[in-house]
Amino acid sequence: MSLAVVGRGASYEFRWLRWALLRDTLAARIHDSSTRFATFFAIGEAMRLGSIRLVAETLAHEVAGLSKELVGVPFTALVVAPATASALYLGVPSTRPRSLTPREVAQIAPAGTSRDLAEYFSSLCDSIRHVCAHPAIDNSVLVIDG
Repeated sequence: MSLAVVGRGASYEFRWLRWALLRDTLAARIHDSSTRFATFFAIGEAMRLGSIRLVAETLAHEVAGLSKELVGVPFTALVVAPATASALYLGVPSTRPRSLTPREVAQIAPAGTSRDLAEYFSSLCDSIRHVCAHPAIDNSVLVIDG
């Protein structure tokens, strides 16, 4: 499964799991993350609705802020929430957010050369901000469940 952010003359498609791991990690680490990054969190509504329009400037601002929150945060801080784990593992029950196991890291979220979570999520964040810099005429971007 993938999600796509589409503007005017710019688009970016990414795995839903990458976005979900970032959302889950923010929710576990930052008390008011769902409020501070509400537009970023709303990307998930596209998976339920098929598509959603978001205010490009707001989304870009939130993504820039959350990127700063991740500087220096070790890769071992990645978290998977129950809903994400359930989708990933086809209904295996989970009651609370948890860290990824070393096996999960190797299989679903390899760190590559990333030194921290800011670098790990940089392509996702930079690409979303790029699309937001090229919004539709109504200053929105379209998020599509692909």
